[in-house]
Amino acid sequence: MKLQTYSSRWLNPIPLIGLVLAWFFLFLTTTVTADTEVSENLLPALGTAKEGDSSFAGGISVDGKDYQKSVVKEFTSHMDIAGNITVAPEHVNQVVDIMVYGDYKPFPPPVVDPIHFMLDSNGDVLAWDKNTTTLVPFQSTIPLKPIQSVPIYRGHLTASGLLNVGFAYRLPDKTFVASPEKIRAKMEPSHYATLDVRTGIMHIPAINIPN
Repeated sequence: MKLQTYSSRWLNPIPLIGLVLAWFFLFLTTTVTADTEVSENLLPALGTAKEGDSSFAGGISVDGKDYQKSVVKEFTSHMDIAGNITVAPEHVNQVVDIMVYGDYKPFPPPVVDPIHFMLDSNGDVLAWDKNTTTLVPFQSTIPLKPIQSVPIYRGHLTASGLLNVGFAYRLPDKTFVASPEKIRAKMEPSHYATLDVRTGIMHIPAINIPN
C-alpha cells in the first residue's frame, strides 16, 4: 500500500499509514466556524494550564445534548466538539496561534498504536509527531479575548474507536499554553459485523448517516 506524506513549512514530512488513516478520516467531514461564540457555562472544566493562569473548558455534545468532556456515542450520531479558554489577564490581547491536536485508536481488528494528529486552519487532519513545536495553527494570529472560543468539529464521525482531543495556544515568545485534560470520545458501531461460521462469509451492515 502506498504511503501518503503530508508536509508544511512547520512540519517535516511524516508518512501516514494509509489503511488505518483512511479508515478513520475518510468519514471525517469537518465544519469549522472560528467566529462562533461558545458559551463557557455549557462546557465542562478541563483545568488550569501549567504555564500561566489560563483555564480551559471543553466537551462534546452528541445529537444536541449537553456537553460532556467524556462521551460514549454510536458512530452515526452527530457530534459537536467545542472548547473555551478563560485567558490569563497578562495574555489578553496578545496575538497567538491556537492549535488543536489529539490521538485516535481504532477498535481491533487490527490492533494498532494510537495515531497522533493535528488540525490545520482548513480543518484538514495531518500526522503529528507529538512535538509541540511542530504543531501547525488551527487558528492563526488571533488576538486573545478574555474568553476565547475554540469551535473544533461539527458533523458525523463514523469510524469506531477512542478519540482524544486537546487544544492550546502559543504566545509570541513561544510559550505553549495547553489544556491539562483532553476531550474524550468512545465511538461504538451501531451494528457489528457478523461471521457465518458455516460459510465463512462476513456480513457487514450498511451505514446510514442522517442528513
